[in-house]
Amino acid sequence: MSTHRSNESTTAMPLGLLVAEAPARAGVFERHGMNYWCEGERTLGELLAEKGLDPELIVRELATADAERPTRGEEDWTHAGAGALLEHIQAVHHQFLKEELPELSVIVGKVSILHGTIDSELRELHNVFEWFRADMEMLMRKEELVLFPMCVRVEQSAVRPRFFCDSIRIPIQEIAEEHRAAAYALDRIYALSNRFSPPPDACNTYQEMLGRLSRLNMDTHLHVHEESNILFPRVIALEESLPEESRRAES
Repeated sequence: MSTHRSNESTTAMPLGLLVAEAPARAGVFERHGMNYWCEGERTLGELLAEKGLDPELIVRELATADAERPTRGEEDWTHAGAGALLEHIQAVHHQFLKEELPELSVIVGKVSILHGTIDSELRELHNVFEWFRADMEMLMRKEELVLFPMCVRVEQSAVRPRFFCDSIRIPIQEIAEEHRAAAYALDRIYALSNRFSPPPDACNTYQEMLGRLSRLNMDTHLHVHEESNILFPRVIALEESLPEESRRAES
């Protein structure tokens, strides 16, 4: 791998940190069904043992991803400030969702109407997608109106800010729960869509739906990863490092 670690030290690392160092590695974990976005604190070794995968094979695949990394144009956010990462999340992932979810909702609904009478799983897929859409739209509003401004305050403060919830950990924990619910919905969509694989007689609209669902799946995984494994731990650590504001003696 690009960091010249031994296999043992690589498998001892958390999945989230491995992807934070080199986002191209996400493709390896996606292929092998390893949840780096919501279980990023777990080590690679834990997941390999759980899934019965060969460590040497996975480390080789990660090294291949590292070798391809310079041509991918992917950003390493491990050393960026919280403000820069917040701008990226909103400009890239939030904007993608704001544009994609309404359009994809129309396509998923159309496929459900056209094919749902003979395939009940398409009707369920439509229902799960609409739940996911509503949840993500609400989540983005919470982040943009409440949590992200709190993150900026922490980064820009010389003393620990006073929040309505005492600590920024509280809203972060709430968002993390919603991330897990969204991940479950995506997993269900993945299963209901037969892993985004079209049936032999799939029409153009059906195939477009699956391609866009696959892109939504990957982008959301990276979105949640960048928040859960990079942004949130950084902001929590920064808040904890700030001194308490000195209380002025009452006159």
